[in-house]
Amino acid sequence: MNANFVSANFFNAIFVSVNFVSVKFLSANFVGANFVHVNFVNANFVSTNSVNANFVSVKFVCANFVRFNFVSTYFVSFNFVSFNFVSTNIVRANFFNANFVSANFVSANFVNANFVSANFVRVKFVSANFVIFKFVSANFVIANFESVNFDRVIFVNANFVRANFVSAEFERANFVSANFVCANFLNANFVSANFLNAIFCEC
Repeated sequence: MNANFVSANFFNAIFVSVNFVSVKFLSANFVGANFVHVNFVNANFVSTNSVNANFVSVKFVCANFVRFNFVSTYFVSFNFVSFNFVSTNIVRANFFNANFVSANFVSANFVNANFVSANFVRVKFVSANFVIFKFVSANFVIANFESVNFDRVIFVNANFVRANFVSAEFERANFVSANFVCANFLNANFVSANFLNAIFCEC
């Protein structure tokens, strides 16, 4: 049986070693909540908000996020596997030791967020916006960026392997010690962008 949380509010709640299987969160709010060693399998989050929440050692498998807002949220040592972000906003969020596998980001907005030691494998970004964003020690493998805007974004020790940038806009972006292997740029624009110790090489 599927579990549904509709218009549910979780204030300063603590979840430790919990499994959520085939669950749906609709118009739910996670405020000041802590999730430690938690697994979400076949989970759907629709019109849900996460504010000042912490996710530590959390795994999302086959999860869908639709109209989800992450505000001032921390993610530490977590995995996203086979999931979709649709019309999602991530504001002042921090992701540490994160893994994104087989993920789709559609019409997602990332503002004042940081990805540290993050891995993106077989991911797709479509009509996404990154504003005042930082990627530190990030790896992008078989990644596609379509109609994506990068505004005041910093890439430090980033690796792009078999990455495709289609109609991408880089404005005031900085690439420090970045590596591009088998990367393709089609209709990409670089405005006031800086490349320091960057390497571009073929396969």
